[in-house]
Amino acid sequence: MHRFFMAKIAEKGQPIIFDREQSRHIRKVLRLRGGTEIEAFDGQGGVCRAVLRDVNAEKIIAEVTELLHEERESPLKVILCQGLAKGERMDTILQKAVELGAAGFQPFISRHAVVELSGERAEKKMRRWQSIVLEACKQCRRNTIPPVAELLGFNALLNVIGAQPAIMLYENETARSLKQVLQQQREDWRGQSLYLIVGPEGGFAPEEAELAQARGIHLAGLGPRILRTETAGPAALAAIMYEFDGLGKGLGAEQ
Repeated sequence: MHRFFMAKIAEKGQPIIFDREQSRHIRKVLRLRGGTEIEAFDGQGGVCRAVLRDVNAEKIIAEVTELLHEERESPLKVILCQGLAKGERMDTILQKAVELGAAGFQPFISRHAVVELSGERAEKKMRRWQSIVLEACKQCRRNTIPPVAELLGFNALLNVIGAQPAIMLYENETARSLKQVLQQQREDWRGQSLYLIVGPEGGFAPEEAELAQARGIHLAGLGPRILRTETAGPAALAAIMYEFDGLGKGLGAEQ
């Protein structure tokens, strides 16, 4: 069943009016016909089923047939703090993290970042990232769209986190694994927001790790192999969701 994002979900029996761009996509690309059942969601948890009516109009109308109440968010809200990565790696990270249940994204620039963004270029990237998040929500059937926060420097990131629960994946941390941290903090963190901090391609400078640890952030390793930045975040996120029951019954791979 095709899913569409709408800023507001109508009540049962009320119409949904698609804008020109969505209407063109329905008519010209998807080639849907009148009577086709669809889903619509508002990105804030609201979702409904509707039936397309007049698909020949410039603005297509659908009628709401059922309001749905489906909780698809994790009991632990994980905000993925991702060090700026180059090329399409950020796109991949965002897409996979949405599928795995990340509640939000905080991109940041650290000492070893190989990409610089500012001004109009940064704004363009932000729009692209939010678009990727929206499309990923459509695909994986999430009803809440995770926000992408404004790009920050590393020190500003630590200030945003403050005293809230946080884990930094650090390749030189051998004393504590991610699994150990999660098991030790499982009951204390349930129902809270957790910041997962992942470095860019060059990893973190030792001074950054020391500063984070001094702020009360848990340093954790991911085992004996060094993972790429586009692998580390989703891998850790999957482990966290498994530990906190965010990957449970009723969830499955797209066929």
